[in-house]
Parts: sequence; C-alpha cells; structure tokens
Amino acid sequence: MQKSHKKIKDDYMFEIKEILGKITYKGIEDDNFEELRLALNRIYYL
Repeated sequence: MQKSHKKIKDDYMFEIKEILGKITYKGIEDDNFEELRLALNRIYYL
C-alpha cells in the first residue's frame, strides 16, 4: 500500500524536527546539517 502524500510529508517533518533537536546553541554539526539538507530535498522533490 502506498503512503499518502500527507503521510510522507508528516514523516519527513518529524525527521526534520528530530534533526533540529540535535542542534545546540553552539551550532550545527556537519553531519546534522547534511541530514537536514537531505530531508529538505526529499520534501522539495515529492
């Protein structure tokens, strides 16, 4: 069964919130930045 567009976007938004939660006041780690960039790209190209 295929996921609905809304469900896929909700999953990605949850993933983005988790990544953003890893960002500290000291800044963003390179690997977190890359994870965030990839998640945003997946949403953009849906």
